[in-house]
Amino acid sequence: MSTFILLHGNREVSSIAILISFRGAKYRKSIGESVQVKQWNARTKRVRVTQQTPENSIINDRLDEWEKAAERTVNHFRKYKSAPTQQEFIARLDQERWGKRDLDSTLLVPYFDRYVERYTGIRTNGQIKHYKTCKKTFAEFEEYIGKPIRFDDVDMEFYHRFIAWFNTKNYSINYLGEKIKMLKIVLNEAREIDHLHTNDAYLVKGFVTPQGESDTIYLSEDELLQIYRADISPETVAEIMEDKRPHNVERKVEAMRKARDMFLIGAFTGLRFSDYSRLRQQNFSDGVLRSRNKKTGISISVPVHWVVQEIIDNGYDFEHPLFEQKLNEQIKDVARVAGIDQDVLVTRNAGGKIIERTHKKYELISSHTARRSFATNAYKAGIPTIAIMKVTGHKRESTFLRYIRISENENTEMLKQSDFFKKPDCQL
Repeated sequence: MSTFILLHGNREVSSIAILISFRGAKYRKSIGESVQVKQWNARTKRVRVTQQTPENSIINDRLDEWEKAAERTVNHFRKYKSAPTQQEFIARLDQERWGKRDLDSTLLVPYFDRYVERYTGIRTNGQIKHYKTCKKTFAEFEEYIGKPIRFDDVDMEFYHRFIAWFNTKNYSINYLGEKIKMLKIVLNEAREIDHLHTNDAYLVKGFVTPQGESDTIYLSEDELLQIYRADISPETVAEIMEDKRPHNVERKVEAMRKARDMFLIGAFTGLRFSDYSRLRQQNFSDGVLRSRNKKTGISISVPVHWVVQEIIDNGYDFEHPLFEQKLNEQIKDVARVAGIDQDVLVTRNAGGKIIERTHKKYELISSHTARRSFATNAYKAGIPTIAIMKVTGHKRESTFLRYIRISENENTEMLKQSDFFKKPDCQL
């Protein structure tokens, strides 16, 4: 409920204030309007408009705008469990009234908009999308705790409460880690660049970015060659399709062949999808692939694998790559036709619980599997880590090594090749 009052009713001229009642609290703000007290109608809470004072209708119009802004402000705070502070309410009222004014600069969630605006066109569209999604997450958490989040609220108690709430949604621990990581980046920006707070409670050792071991698969060289040599023909493809009409089968064959070639180029170059999906014939010369990493801007050079060269020689269509979602759909069917169908036990931490499920291996393959396969196969082949990282774009070896997927048996076979375990030809 809102109304208007005169702040100085005993004077000849008085300024006008808006008074709003919400959840037992009262919020008052002078709105920058003044009126002759004798022209004020105490019953209607408006200025009297007469033949002598037609301009007073303009003041009443502005009072109407304030009343509408008050209604929108109250509606905004209804989603919170507790009443806002005077500062929070008035800041929101100003924003609703004037539109272009910033919200309270001590609030976390609105600051995400400033961060996104600042780095749009500088960061990739994918990165910007992640920050927009992160903003929604913390906006949801605001509703859960019943109040806006201030920069100074982010401490260890906040950290544990957020994790407990986030775990109820059964997301993976790595997805949780992504949210915490972005939160810390945004907090640092607000602290170091915009000087909006001096909170350092999130910089303590315990405020860590959760991270779990991933069961993400990779494909060995033999499996990649199995895919390369797979018989993707109308006969084999029709076996995995429900709709076996000839024209649909032909379209499916074309899409699967395209997906196979794109995926294998990624698996034998180590590029991200965003890089290998935009390659052109001009990127290949003298047996070397030269490209520029879209994410980091760093130049990359890698020898052209014989499989990639054969794909290009066979007329690979650089001009019409598949979208990532379509590639992810088709490559699973390619691997299925190729016989990559062994059972894989996948363990993941979701909502703080360990969940184990069995999948067919082809069900787990995606565009990202290509890059992970390159890193693992190159590592197994004995290529120096630093050389592989130059291609994959990893800056830290610890991050790169989490990419490597080697089974216990594979690790044992690699160890067997070391001279450390072999008896020397002659003993000193």
